[in-house]
Amino acid sequence: KGRTINIDNKVTDGVPYYHMSILNNNGSKIRGYGLGLSLDKNEVIEQVVLTIKYEGYIKKQIEQVEKFKKLENRRIPEDIDYEKISGLRLEAISKLSQIRPASVGQASRISGVSPSDMNVLLIYLQTNK
Repeated sequence: KGRTINIDNKVTDGVPYYHMSILNNNGSKIRGYGLGLSLDKNEVIEQVVLTIKYEGYIKKQIEQVEKFKKLENRRIPEDIDYEKISGLRLEAISKLSQIRPASVGQASRISGVSPSDMNVLLIYLQTNK
């Protein structure tokens, strides 16, 4: 209800694909592309239905990515003592102390530093400015 769905089937360099856009009644727009061996309209409609069904989850994921992009370049103080951060796992303390990442983004890509460790680190950085 309240959605406008547009589906365009195309073939580029012999590869079929479709472009779909869904305009919701609140004005938000979802766009998607799909590759396929066929451009069967039922398959495209199924993809559109799935996109609509998971729209909320997709939106949350996009928001999380945008939030992380903002945090990606957040600097970590050079003199930080990871052993004093309550809640970090021992492996994370060891890896962070050894590697000494300069930014939150670098820290998040260290093997052995979990998402929960990153949350603890972010909370620590926020409360200890």
